[in-house]
Order: sequence, then C-alpha cells, then structure tokens
Amino acid sequence: MIDARGVSVDRGLRRVLHELSVQVRDGEVLAVVGPNGAGKSTLLAALAGDLPIRSGQVLVHEHRLDSLSASAIARLRAVLPQTPTLAFDYLVHEVVALGRLPFDEASVEREAQVRAALHAVDMHRAAERPYLTLSGGERQRVHLARALAQAAGADGLAPLAVLFDEPLGNLDPAQQVGVLQVVRRVADRGAAVLIVLHDLTWAARLADRVLVLRDGHPLACAPPREALEAVVLEAAFDVPFDCDWAHGGGSVLLPRTGFTPQRA
Repeated sequence: MIDARGVSVDRGLRRVLHELSVQVRDGEVLAVVGPNGAGKSTLLAALAGDLPIRSGQVLVHEHRLDSLSASAIARLRAVLPQTPTLAFDYLVHEVVALGRLPFDEASVEREAQVRAALHAVDMHRAAERPYLTLSGGERQRVHLARALAQAAGADGLAPLAVLFDEPLGNLDPAQQVGVLQVVRRVADRGAAVLIVLHDLTWAARLADRVLVLRDGHPLACAPPREALEAVVLEAAFDVPFDCDWAHGGGSVLLPRTGFTPQRA
C-alpha cells in the first residue's frame, strides 16, 4: 500500500501540493486526473520518493521513504516516468534488465523476469534490437517492460507498488488498450497501482478510484462515477462537461465545445 499523510511539496517559491492525504491500496488502480499544473506528476514523484516533501509522510508497504536508501526504495516500488530517456544504445533486453538491478538474484532468474516483461508488452520479438533504433511508441513499451520487471519483486511473486506517469504517450489506440490491460493485470496480482492520465474516459474505465486534483488540492477521490461527475470536472477544468455512463458499464466524458463538425 502507498500511504501519503498530509504531504506538502514546494517547487521554488510555489506550493504545489497542499497537505494532501491519499492511500493506494494493494490490488487497486488509483487514477490521478486534473488540468496541467494541478500537481499530478509532482504527487507521483513525491509518492515514489523521487522528490523531497516539505511536510507530511509517505509510506510504501508501511516503510517511511524518507528513512530509506535509494536502493531500498527501489525494492518497494517501480516507476514509469512521463518521458523516460536513455542515451546509451543498449539492446532492448538490456534496458528491461535494468529493472532487476535492485535485486540480488541469479542470472537465470533475472532473464526469466525480463522475458516475461517483454512478452507482457508484446516486445519480445525486439529483444535483440538496439534501443535507439526503436520508434517512440516502442521505446515507451520497453520502459513499461522495465517497470514491470522491477515490479515483480525479489522473487517474482511479491509485486511492488507501481506508479505510472502518463504511460499512453506516443501510443496508438490498440497499443493504449494493451498497456492499460497490463496495468490492470499488475493490480490484479496484488500491487498498489497509481496512474496519472489525461484521458478521462480511460480513467473511468480502468480505475477503481479516481483522484481529481486542481492547484494541488483534491476535489474528489472516489469511485469513477462519483469522482468524475460533471460538477467536479467543471470545477477542475473550467469548462462544461457531458458525462455519458450508458456504454455497457463504461463511460464517455467530453468537454462541451459549443461546436459540431460540418456534415457533407
């Protein structure tokens, strides 16, 4: 479980998060949504232990992150950043193997976890390709595989907490579906999963609960039908919304634009 208690974060002279408390339970997907500048990526970085907090506490599996070394934190949680970068021309399987560095294990065990992660994101056929020859979408899936390899934990059976920061960038619709299916399976295996999303419809269909942020404050944190009501979204984004929950248990959440396309 990820447990944030009264967390405040400053960036320069600006307070970005204001005494925010939130939990991500084991086996749960918590989606974080909100406008640009709401504090979504800052929250993720604070919960990952990658950003100093001004006040409050962050615990992962009951361990306070501010009392742990970087290697110990890496054994508790895996992170897929918004724009992962890699300048070295590693092979794809070598990039994914970086996710196993926090764990002391035999090479055969490491290779098994790498293969499983590559299969999970449908990149196993590219295992021997140089990373820098890949497209943007392929690179994104390789970094997802790296996070999955780390998230398997020390024995491949005890999943870590996993934090995904806008993992759908550079992906076509079919690839987006595949990635979100992977995210759901990670939670179903028992991991606490936090995912930052811009697409509100995906958040509604994927998440068990949705946290809506604006200016570092929570406007709602509840199951999708409660958190993604039009009144909440309008307060978050300053535009009117049409919310349709009649699509086979799914949803379509769209800003009301005031225009329609011209028909021939």
